[in-house]
Amino acid sequence: LDMRRWVFTALLLVLAMLLPWIALFATTYASYERDRDSDTRARLTDLASQVGARVDDQVGTIEGILLTVAQAATMDAGRVADNDALLRRLRSELPSYISNLALWNRAGQNVGSSDPDPETARKLDVASHRFFREALHTKGMTVGRPIESRATGAWSLTMARPIRHDGTLTGVVSLTARLDSIAR
Repeated sequence: LDMRRWVFTALLLVLAMLLPWIALFATTYASYERDRDSDTRARLTDLASQVGARVDDQVGTIEGILLTVAQAATMDAGRVADNDALLRRLRSELPSYISNLALWNRAGQNVGSSDPDPETARKLDVASHRFFREALHTKGMTVGRPIESRATGAWSLTMARPIRHDGTLTGVVSLTARLDSIAR
């Protein structure tokens, strides 16, 4: 019986010595987890702010390009070649993520393209496309849905704004940006 009491007492003493260490470890670990979560949240908030600022810059650039093209282009059917030349010159000076600039009359038919082969664009009818429909009904820039290229699998996004000359809606200017490149 004395041996059992001695073992029980020794166990209690060992437990009494370990209990503060266990408590210290548990509180230190909990504090570490809180600090790690707090640090992760702070880093993610900072990253989100940086991404937001970059997106704002890109959108501002795109909006400026669209506004400039809308003011410089003509919707005169006899000057489509002039529009093509203007858009190709502009395209060569723009960031690499911009893959195309185009002009559309109110019916959704192409009247200017930065594409090296503008005849491909002439065959397109964008009257049913979201970016075009929304641009006809707003005063500012609109954004279409992301589209995956059948040929390359790359994703792109078309943004557009209405063209108004002397207050009259004459068409839509659009810009297509590759989403894989815009982040770089």
